[in-house]
Amino acid sequence: MDRWFRLFVSPLDGGHGKEAAWLGLCSDIDDYKRQGELFAFLAEAGEVLAESLDLQATLNRLLGIIVPEFGDWAAIDLFDDDDRLKTVAAIHADPEKMRLVKRMVGRYTHDRRYEPAIAEALRMRRPMVIRDVNVELLKRAAAPNLFPVIRELGPRSAVTVPLRVRGRTIGSLVAYWCE
Repeated sequence: MDRWFRLFVSPLDGGHGKEAAWLGLCSDIDDYKRQGELFAFLAEAGEVLAESLDLQATLNRLLGIIVPEFGDWAAIDLFDDDDRLKTVAAIHADPEKMRLVKRMVGRYTHDRRYEPAIAEALRMRRPMVIRDVNVELLKRAAAPNLFPVIRELGPRSAVTVPLRVRGRTIGSLVAYWCE
């Protein structure tokens, strides 16, 4: 995993114009840099959300700033009246795999009753990282008709973020990292 560090180096005077040694200070600034990246992302996301009243266009643009920066592919799922999650937008960084993610749009991709990580994130109203997306987890999470599609996409890890409006969870945004 890459981390950001700041290095300060200064020569120590050894007399007669020669350096006796060097003094260095290394500081871990990774959290600071990542916060800056997050704030930049949130600012851009805010602009995207304010640009259009067309929901589909807005969701697609939002996913376009998430991928490939925060994942190889991402999807937005919203609850329907029967409390099922339906994928309403999806994007993949690889143009050849876009045909696969587009097959999920408009379909019920998973049921929060059967997928513990998504259910937990939605229930707790907080993001959740899924470090190991394995075949067993995919079988539990994916709708049976879409399991082959999702398996072909090859997710290895993911983060799911509940989408909330006026105190109510309306769905989730999931970003996936592949092989």
